[in-house]
Amino acid sequence: MAYPQGVEQPATTELVEERRVGSSDAGIDANAVLLALSKAARSVLLYDASNQIIRDFLEELRDRIWAFGEGYGALDVDVRPFELLRDGETVYQERDRERSLAWRMFRDGVRRVVIRPEVDWDELMSLIEILSIRYTGLRQQEDDIVTLLWKAGFVNIEIHSVEGVIRQDVEIVQGGPRAAGGPVQRWTGPRYDAPADWDQPMPEFEPAGEPSFRELTMDELDRLRMEQADSMLVGLGMRVAGELLGASSDTDDPTQLQEILPFLREFRDSLIDEGRLDSLSQLVDLLLTHYVPAPPPVMLFVKDLGGTERLLSILDSQSRHLRPTPELLQLLRRLPEAPFDGLLGIIDAQPKVGVRRLARQLLEPLLPARQQVYVSHTLQASPQSAADLVRAGANSVPDVALKLAAQLAERGDEGLIQEVLLLLERSESGASTTDGLLRLLESRSRGVRMRAIRELTRRVERSAYDHLIAVAETHAPVDLRPDEATALGEGMALLLPEVAAEQFEEWIHAEGGVLDRLVSGRARTALRYVAVSGFGQLPRDARGSRLLHWLSKNSTGELHKHTMKTIVQRRMELHGR
Repeated sequence: MAYPQGVEQPATTELVEERRVGSSDAGIDANAVLLALSKAARSVLLYDASNQIIRDFLEELRDRIWAFGEGYGALDVDVRPFELLRDGETVYQERDRERSLAWRMFRDGVRRVVIRPEVDWDELMSLIEILSIRYTGLRQQEDDIVTLLWKAGFVNIEIHSVEGVIRQDVEIVQGGPRAAGGPVQRWTGPRYDAPADWDQPMPEFEPAGEPSFRELTMDELDRLRMEQADSMLVGLGMRVAGELLGASSDTDDPTQLQEILPFLREFRDSLIDEGRLDSLSQLVDLLLTHYVPAPPPVMLFVKDLGGTERLLSILDSQSRHLRPTPELLQLLRRLPEAPFDGLLGIIDAQPKVGVRRLARQLLEPLLPARQQVYVSHTLQASPQSAADLVRAGANSVPDVALKLAAQLAERGDEGLIQEVLLLLERSESGASTTDGLLRLLESRSRGVRMRAIRELTRRVERSAYDHLIAVAETHAPVDLRPDEATALGEGMALLLPEVAAEQFEEWIHAEGGVLDRLVSGRARTALRYVAVSGFGQLPRDARGSRLLHWLSKNSTGELHKHTMKTIVQRRMELHGR
């Protein structure tokens, strides 16, 4: 189905340009001349003579009419109520009487206009002034166009009119020499029936009666209430949309696509606010099937549903659902392209948990095709957005998300770190997983470090042994708590038992070794707590028993209790109880 061409938005409502028509080269050029003539005539009395807009319009008309004369000769058009024809081809069409150049001339009796190539600038200006008076509604009590044209005494502009609209003393011969006083000639061609919307006399009304009323029955009230129900209003809105679209594509109807877009936008937004996504999908289908191919304004209307602002409203209306509904998925499938950027924008800016959850789930199937954009965007995103993006990637592009997690592990945000930890704990062993866990050992959060320690120990990542020593010695002077010290000692003992035993002996050493000389009393106590925890995991041997026995006699407080508990534990394991 053909669709109307878009109309450029002018500076003022008075200068809305008429429809562009014409199929041949000459017809298109003639249409351009007539549009320029109409535009100049409608604007010349609205602006000051020095206004740049007027000068531009006049220059455009001069250039187009002279170029047409050089290329095709005289511009000879027949005047119809709402059209101008050249050799049977429509070269001007406008059914709005307020704007129509054809209507203004036809109403005053003009039936044919001929502008010869020799027309000079003064004649063009006189023609513009005459048309302008009739266009703007000024001095309507004065002579009509035919009389004004006759008084102008044109030489290179010829006007043919119907009988009775010019002076009777003028010699008029159809097709003969120029009439006296100017080339205004009587029209003897065919007559035309008035269109259906022609002005009719005012109807006679019957005498006004007194107002009356009656009580409505319950059934009648119910029917009235149903007319206001949402389902009824949506159905009516869809019907109105269909009728407006039909009018905009009807060449005999003045309705333009640009004129109905405000209604379509308002109807679209009301459907979004009410969560009527099934009806919104029907509206999109109606637009895309009515115009084939769809014009740019329609494509922009549909594409806007995938933008951040409109998509946010859609997801907000659906935020009570834990997962995207079939209606939401059906609507998004009708968009010309997947709303990847719109979903990223929502995740970046929307604080509502329900909206972010839906955006993340909708984004997941789109990530495999946009991995590069996904990675760069996640690395630059805020901690909250990065956490959501990591979770989305874990379900669709796990390898990419795992590498991202290793890089994001260095950030200090707790929520992001927890999301990274979840991903790393669920991932298979590998270089990216180990790298991410080792980076988490540097976290300032004791809970994060402990989870990373236990995960590395569970995976028996022996390359993490030196990192565990670094964590113990770094945090011992400041904030190494018993639970973290226990995790470190047990992890070292499980990763490298023989090497760990020597390290534990150095930390417990009873004879004033290097440890006693280099660290504070608090750090020494914390490291000895790590060593005791490690000896609790190692097989029972003479060295471990001797060190633990010595420490039980030379420690106090929590360290003493921990040492005694470990000795008892080792004895029970040795004797099987």
